[in-house]
Amino acid sequence: MNNQRFRFLFTKKNSIFIQLVILLLAILLLKSPLFHDEEPPKILEWNVQDLGAMGDGIQDDTNAVQKALNNAKNADSQIKVVVPAGTYKLTDTLHIYKNTHLILEEGAIFLRSHNRSILINGDWGETYSGYYGHGNIIIEGGIWDGNIEQYPDGFNAIGIARGEGITIRNIEVRDVANGHAIDLNASKNVLIENNQFLGYIDTTKDGSRSFSEAVQISEHTKNGFGAFGPYDGTPSQNIVVRNNFFGGSHTKGTTSWPVGIGNHLSIYNKYNEEIKIYNNTFQGMTHSGIHLYKWKNTLIQDNLFEGCRQGITFMNPKSSKTADGEKMKKPQSGSEVTISGNTFKNIKKEAILASGWKKARIEEIVINDNMFFPARKEKNPVIALSWVEGVDIHANTFLYKKKRKKKEIIQTKESMDVDLMDNIFKQDEKAGTIHSS
Repeated sequence: MNNQRFRFLFTKKNSIFIQLVILLLAILLLKSPLFHDEEPPKILEWNVQDLGAMGDGIQDDTNAVQKALNNAKNADSQIKVVVPAGTYKLTDTLHIYKNTHLILEEGAIFLRSHNRSILINGDWGETYSGYYGHGNIIIEGGIWDGNIEQYPDGFNAIGIARGEGITIRNIEVRDVANGHAIDLNASKNVLIENNQFLGYIDTTKDGSRSFSEAVQISEHTKNGFGAFGPYDGTPSQNIVVRNNFFGGSHTKGTTSWPVGIGNHLSIYNKYNEEIKIYNNTFQGMTHSGIHLYKWKNTLIQDNLFEGCRQGITFMNPKSSKTADGEKMKKPQSGSEVTISGNTFKNIKKEAILASGWKKARIEEIVINDNMFFPARKEKNPVIALSWVEGVDIHANTFLYKKKRKKKEIIQTKESMDVDLMDNIFKQDEKAGTIHSS
């Protein structure tokens, strides 16, 4: 009898305990976001004209625009800065901060009226480690006018460093002297899309800036980007550049860009990597459409190269320095490049040039499904490779005006493991001569 009573009490206590647990879980579930329509974080919006900007091209609008951008410093969520149609005279560099969406509406122009960059993501002299500087930024729309006739000193239109989650889209950068339209340093998860990069001029006395890139993707050094540090050679990672146009502006004295996308600086044991470049047009580049400099894991796909001196060049330094400035005599090369589905028209020299070193070969290159139209002068090889290893060249089409030998079209020197397969060599439609390798 006592045992039965004990079992009854024990069962009753269990039942009460279970009911309490169920009640507690129900309360927690009711408080869960699953049962409530939480409002998205409020985006605070500022119109620069409400803060005093005129947009008449005469009044100095720098302070009004900067005042709007400064609101991000104390905001708990993303802010939006809107620049209506008009011409905004800027007499100093603008500074953009984290969690900012800057929108230049149709007809809006930033008119550079000073000798430095138009915009950078941070403050002069600050220190932002790793990729933890000012990120989560969208820069969108408008014409960014370098105004080089009045202010011909060298500059970068937009300077970005130490940021993660950067998007730059639908802008037109018009006329840059000596520098870059977009200068990326130690940046991660960046998207550059649907932009136009028009017009470049080298105003140096010795013509020493004949290699500037419209979009530079680089490690962070003081000489490369000195606005803020640290200058420890941190590379850029996971960069997507798509659907952009690189060409000329027709402004007096300017040309097309020397290089559309690339870099020209290297830090020992540092590699820019995971770079995707596709659906862009490179027109009339005076050096090369794309200039890779010790990059890893790069995809170049479905781009048009037209009237450029060279299409794609892949170079590496014979020696480079560490981030601390120590010179290293041993060369280093990049690797893992895929060049696929691109079209090359009227290229003056090589469409693709890759050159490594005896002690540092460029490794793992895939060149497939590209279309090569006749060059202006057919004495140069279409593809020229030296000191490379592990190359797959297949399913490409080579068109040429005069009869040429395949070894004149694809030239390999001091290279290993080069595989050619299923390529088409066609003299022209009238000649009707087709060879397959």
